[in-house]
Order: sequence, then structure tokens, then C-alpha cells
Amino acid sequence: MKTNKALPKIGLLYLDYVLRFFDKSNFKNWPDKIEHVTYRWGNDKQRFINEIKRKKIEVLIGNIPATAYETFREISRELPDVKFVPSLDSQFSNKSKENVTHFCKKYKLPTPHTEIFYIPDQADNYLVNAKYPKIIKRSYGPSNYGGYFVHKVNNYREAKSLLWEKRYYPVYVQDFVRWKLTSG
Repeated sequence: MKTNKALPKIGLLYLDYVLRFFDKSNFKNWPDKIEHVTYRWGNDKQRFINEIKRKKIEVLIGNIPATAYETFREISRELPDVKFVPSLDSQFSNKSKENVTHFCKKYKLPTPHTEIFYIPDQADNYLVNAKYPKIIKRSYGPSNYGGYFVHKVNNYREAKSLLWEKRYYPVYVQDFVRWKLTSG
């Protein structure tokens, strides 16, 4: 079914020194020109905004690293008619496990019960009274790095020992979820 509705003008976001995730080859059948814009860090915000406006980009596609997130929030306020893909909200969750948890709560997405403590004494009070087993993670980006920063603890003594050794702060604690394998 063909429609006469005009397609939005899209632009691919690149950042100097950052691996690029999207390329025009991802849009092989896009009939219109695809613009490229590059953010060059430092004091590049206004030039970047002006380039997007000059090129009349309506949809800006690209991942934003955590180190540029706040700047791109400011940029998005200056470009209220530009849609960011992925959305800045979804990219916010990419900054840390804490942000993933806050994102899931905001959008009522199911997660294991999670507690985040920024004050060690509050974490200790929670852990001394907790029902175990628990999972303690380093809130270090969205990935668990193959489990290296994810630890199951079976009691308060193990939790206290782990936190003393690893010094994970904030303290990010989740209920341990038992998996039931099913066949077919």
C-alpha cells in the first residue's frame, strides 16, 4: 500500500572517537538523502544544533555514550521537533544499572525487587535484615561483563565480605530469582 505522506528527513549521528552503530547501509531502500552529522565534543553543541537545523533533520539516529548524555539532553531541548532514535529516555538507562532500574520503574516494566543504597550504613542495615540469597552487582554500565561484576550472596556475612573486598558503591542489591527450566 502506497501513501503520499512525505517521509521524514533522517540524519545519522556520529561522535568523534566513538564507535558508530548506524550506517546508511542500514537504510538501503530509503528513497531520500540521508544526512550525516558529527558531534565533536568540547564546545561543539551550538555548531551541532545549527547543522541539524540547517539540514532540516527531523529524525536523528544514533547512540549517545553516557559521557555525552547530559549534553544531548540540552541539545534535545534546543531541537524540540527532532525525534531521537533510540529515544534519550531509553539511552539514559544505558548509563548504569541504577538507571535501568529507574527506567523500568518509570515505565512499570517487571524487574526483580531492587534496592540501591548511596549511604553504606543504610545498605548494611538492609543487608543485616534481608532474606537471602541476594544478588549484588556493580552498577557499572548496562552490561554485567559476563557475570564478572555480578555476585550471589547467601547470607549477611558473604554480603559484608563482598562489599568490603569489592567496594561497590552505590550498593546495588536484587532478589535472587530462581529459574525454572521448561522443555518444549
